[in-house]
Amino acid sequence: MTKIKHKTAVCSKKFNSTKEASNSPHYEAIKEVLSTELQDDTEKDVRFRALRREYKKTNDTSLEHLIDKLQSCSNSTPCGSLACPVCNRQRQLMLTTEMAETFQGKTVLHLTLIAVKKADNLISVEDLASFPAKRISNNLVKQIDRNPDLNNVYGYISTEFSYNNRFDAFVPHIHALLAGCSENQLKKALKKHYPDYEYTINDMPVDAHDLCEYEDAYEARHETRRIKALDTKEWGGEISLLTYPTKLKTYGYYCYINEYGELVNSRKKRPNDHIHNQHLLYLENHKSEDFFRRFHIKAC
Repeated sequence: MTKIKHKTAVCSKKFNSTKEASNSPHYEAIKEVLSTELQDDTEKDVRFRALRREYKKTNDTSLEHLIDKLQSCSNSTPCGSLACPVCNRQRQLMLTTEMAETFQGKTVLHLTLIAVKKADNLISVEDLASFPAKRISNNLVKQIDRNPDLNNVYGYISTEFSYNNRFDAFVPHIHALLAGCSENQLKKALKKHYPDYEYTINDMPVDAHDLCEYEDAYEARHETRRIKALDTKEWGGEISLLTYPTKLKTYGYYCYINEYGELVNSRKKRPNDHIHNQHLLYLENHKSEDFFRRFHIKAC
């Protein structure tokens, strides 16, 4: 299929430091939102303890290297690791401010794509290290580029990996903020390029916790199922929505049957040390552009 020629990429200011980003009128509001969502020092301590506990049992040198790297990180000498909550906060501030500047006055759709129903997109803990981080976002970009109705689309696409206990696997999913098309155009494109997708619209951003709907973990893990496309909420300036593509979460989603026989979702529960640390090592071995990409946006 012939690739559709896009219009000239949208020009956007790319910030190379939080000092540069602080000149934006959006910066303080973004900083306040992120401050309520994350506690860097507490999170760093939690990650240290998880890494150290497993290192004491295994003497894994990759864990030792990451411990040393995070421990030596400071404001004057940042480590730059995606596994470091302090450095990642700085990254979030810069990227979220850039998005606020890019989308100022625009109608923006937040799209969440969750590969929940395709067995080969559920990644075992052992296979996470070798999984291509860009695979899912590359596919989305390819489909947008092929669709003439989305000729003017631009935005930001990020890939995230959350562990889910009902599958005993990591679930890759996408958060995309897209401008230049209507919700109906995006719906039409998804139905055209992904005819087997289930499509629903939700009032709030949806994450991988929706995997809890499957009552048989083995069946959901091993049967070939459809992929879900969820949530095309319009952005009306909500800063918290802008932060979605910049997060690199290290917790999991846990589902269980309660005493009444009901399927219950417990969000943001950290997995055991080994699973948690495998995710941290995965982040450590990648760069920001492996998870976060600008789509038809150029720096200026």
